[in-house]
Amino acid sequence: MRHGARHPHIVRHLEAARIDRQQAEAIADVLHQQEVGALAELATKADLRELRAELKGDMASLRGKFMELRAEMEARFAKIETRFDKADAASGPWSSG
Repeated sequence: MRHGARHPHIVRHLEAARIDRQQAEAIADVLHQQEVGALAELATKADLRELRAELKGDMASLRGKFMELRAEMEARFAKIETRFDKADAASGPWSSG
């Protein structure tokens, strides 16, 4: 079955624009194929729910990794501060003069 027959309104509009029936049906076929292809690419509500759950999990994982990095950086900065404090204590008061 030709898709042009499934979309007689498209064929009628094209014929009204002085396109012969065979060409109008061919155009309707192409439009139908494009429509089917586009519909196949649409996400369903279930697809979106699944994606949302996946993204929430990814975000939670990233939050955890950022917290680990933050704790690691704070520990490193604390060590550096301790080293500076020890260096200051060992060098004594700054001399002026």
